[in-house]
Amino acid sequence: ILNPLAGIKNVKSEISAGVNPNPLTEISSLNVQAAHNMKLTLRVVDMMGQVISVEQMNVSAGKNTLQLKTSDLSSGIYYLSISEGNNVLTNIKLVK
Repeated sequence: ILNPLAGIKNVKSEISAGVNPNPLTEISSLNVQAAHNMKLTLRVVDMMGQVISVEQMNVSAGKNTLQLKTSDLSSGIYYLSISEGNNVLTNIKLVK
């Protein structure tokens, strides 16, 4: 019998993340709890699907706090997508 879940990695458990404050101020903090050292891609996308910014960040295993510069964002709703390689680990709704 074949296991349909064999080889599927539960990537969502590799990090937990949140942004404070949200609604955003000019500089908000991204708090990431990582299972191991990783290189993350942070992608901010607006409601129309337009990529506003893309940034690469290295995080260490454990708790990491990163500053998000949000002063260039207009008022609105955005999504922060956090990925490692081709795996999207989490999406966070941002309000500015």
